[in-house]
Amino acid sequence: MRHANGPDQMKTNALPARASMAAGQLVLDNIDYDERATMRAWESFLADEPKCARDPVHVRSLIHDSWYRSATGGINAQGIEAPLSSDRDEIEYLTRANAELLSAARRSFASLGQLLEGTGAMLVLADSDGVLIDAIGDKKTLHDGMDIHLGIGGKWNEDAVGTNGIGTALWTGEPIFVHAAEHFCAGIKSWTCAGAPIRDPLDGKIIGVVDLSG
Repeated sequence: MRHANGPDQMKTNALPARASMAAGQLVLDNIDYDERATMRAWESFLADEPKCARDPVHVRSLIHDSWYRSATGGINAQGIEAPLSSDRDEIEYLTRANAELLSAARRSFASLGQLLEGTGAMLVLADSDGVLIDAIGDKKTLHDGMDIHLGIGGKWNEDAVGTNGIGTALWTGEPIFVHAAEHFCAGIKSWTCAGAPIRDPLDGKIIGVVDLSG
């Protein structure tokens, strides 16, 4: 699912934006995804940051809003990776603090991990701060993911790495699909991510995110 970004690379897929229920009917706000047009919109956005005029034809409003949060929050648009904690004590603390979430996901992750081998995709679990606490999937993709710190200990909230399937799902509280050039940081624009918040069944509070990336 990864793409080489460049002037000769263009994808045109219908991407679902926000979904809402009206009179019992599912309503989707769709927009055609165009790789080159989205890259041009991103470059224009960075060049005109104070005004941040949105091109409604090529950039979904939820992506533009996330770009704006990323830019005004000081995220480096030329960033190539997420922050990573590789400290053993901190990783052990994350494991203990999220023991219940990890336990709930263990069976599903164990079965899905085998199915993802050879697909070019990986499945990750993040805590409520967007820090990755588990990752399974295609071995090569898992290896490639570490180039951008898409692995255990990587911090993927919007405040750390801008627009992405994990952090933007946390921010909006909704499932989200972020395709290639829609990411804010240049270094992760070859990846496509689909993330969904995980909520506590009792109080509805977001306790994590599950994300499929490749």
